[in-house]
Amino acid sequence: MGRSLEKGEIVPVGPGAPATYCDAIQTLRVAPLTFGILQRREARALAVTDDEVADAIRLAWAKHQLVVEPGAAVGLAALLAGKIEPVENTVAVLSGANIDPALLADIIAEAAA
Repeated sequence: MGRSLEKGEIVPVGPGAPATYCDAIQTLRVAPLTFGILQRREARALAVTDDEVADAIRLAWAKHQLVVEPGAAVGLAALLAGKIEPVENTVAVLSGANIDPALLADIIAEAAA
């Protein structure tokens, strides 16, 4: 989506795209309807790394005992990584618990290491 918004046209993801924790929100081609809406509203896209997503998942677990799936942790990851500056009344929605239990255990265990 970020590349599409920057170029002003839909840019499909090329072959060999890297794997990501956020496979639920990784799309190979942006839908024209969604792209049109975001383009008209002058939306901007941010990218976060798997490490930043893992940090957000760990924080949600450690501070709030929330199990958050990776794709749902990207907003919090962007805030924690300083990629977006919060303004008054900023809300980060954390939803879903659709994360492989072994991956969750590995991510949480990284904090203890």
